[in-house]
Amino acid sequence: MFCTAERPLSLSRWLAVPFLFASAVYGLLGVAGLATGSFAAIPLSAVVTGAATAVAVATSSTVKWHAPWQRTWLRWPYLAVVLAGGVLVSGYEVPAALCTLVGIPVLLVLVAQCLTSPKTAS
Repeated sequence: MFCTAERPLSLSRWLAVPFLFASAVYGLLGVAGLATGSFAAIPLSAVVTGAATAVAVATSSTVKWHAPWQRTWLRWPYLAVVLAGGVLVSGYEVPAALCTLVGIPVLLVLVAQCLTSPKTAS
């Protein structure tokens, strides 16, 4: 199995999940745009932000919350703000080269994190 299910996430890593996911997706879109010879801009999409928010919801059960109240009072408002922010910037265009330069390293880090085995408790 590649990704370890139920690997505990720190709160700070979980807060970055939607942004890292969206960056990786836009990196792949940038590569596709450059590969086809189209150096046009990639429009930001609320659909990508929605998918990134869904990934954050799916991984939120594995977060090491510092206090029980955070599970409700930090998780859901944060995700709502991320989703609303994505809807607000939807349609804004980013150059394909910039998407590639930012997104591909993020994608490589995410893949590397997924393929490494979790540290076992000593």
